[in-house]
Amino acid sequence: MAAAFAVPASSAASTYPPPAGQVFFGNTDTRSSADFNDFAGLLGKPHLPIAQAFHVWGTDPAEALARWQGYRVRGVLSISTAAGFGLPGVITPQQIALGEGDDYLLTLNRELAKTSSITYLRPLAEMNNGNNAYSSTTSSGASRGGGNASAWYKRAWRRMVIVVKGGETVAAANAQLAALGLPPIQKKTKAALPTTLAAPQVAFIWCPLVYGSPRISSQAPQKYWPGPAWVDWVGSDTYSKYPAWSSLNSFYKAFKGKPFAIGEWGVWDADSPAFVNRLFRWQRKHKRVRMMIYHMSFAGRAGPMSLWRWPRSAAATRFQIRGSAFPAYAPEWAP
Repeated sequence: MAAAFAVPASSAASTYPPPAGQVFFGNTDTRSSADFNDFAGLLGKPHLPIAQAFHVWGTDPAEALARWQGYRVRGVLSISTAAGFGLPGVITPQQIALGEGDDYLLTLNRELAKTSSITYLRPLAEMNNGNNAYSSTTSSGASRGGGNASAWYKRAWRRMVIVVKGGETVAAANAQLAALGLPPIQKKTKAALPTTLAAPQVAFIWCPLVYGSPRISSQAPQKYWPGPAWVDWVGSDTYSKYPAWSSLNSFYKAFKGKPFAIGEWGVWDADSPAFVNRLFRWQRKHKRVRMMIYHMSFAGRAGPMSLWRWPRSAAATRFQIRGSAFPAYAPEWAP
């Protein structure tokens, strides 16, 4: 019964939202400062407050953190267990839950605490997308097996929150893990396990699709919900090629009480200013939306969703974010 009441020691920590009435707008970090600056210029802004990088599990975040310091932004670190859709993962949710990935979680805890800026962590996003290695179901609707079951995903998420947020002794963290029926923090490398976990400025974004892919009951986002005590932000992704307005409304209503992020959005296959304008109308009507990240794709400005390819959509986005509700800087980086 203890596991039912276990909550993270840092559950009351700030979600690090933007200032009241504001929305952080950003884009994919292509590792190019020119791309970052030019994208802001394309949208009529002198700067943008956030940038999102995509990492494979085990990738040291130090390079991205240093780059974000150079950009003067809050970073969003999106972590997958695989290098791309349809590829095998380097670790399963079960293995994460049981501590086999603790070396990486300890690295995140340590490196995120070294930076003076705030970081948003978006691990194992679109977990109900069958193309992702950590989804419980394949894209054909078949089960991936016990190690990828949604129950293991929820346990893995809670372990990630405990270890990465830290801010307590390892003994206290182990007590939380034990209350959840999970093993203590493990270390496979030669370096000694610390006695105390650092306390980085980090918030976790839980970001499924609004309905599963494939669209079956086992892929419903609720199946992967870790519980409100373990989630700082709720979010989802949307693209012009696959709009799902009614499902987005239902999803927003189902997961209440958290700031909301559009973790990825983009214009896909055809210029679509109508989609852009509708998305921002939706944002204005849903006041918990505090973050929107345009997904440039990994090909940067040459990619299929680059706003340089879609001038009318770029103009619509520029018009929608023109005001002070979309600040150019996060408060700690304001000139």
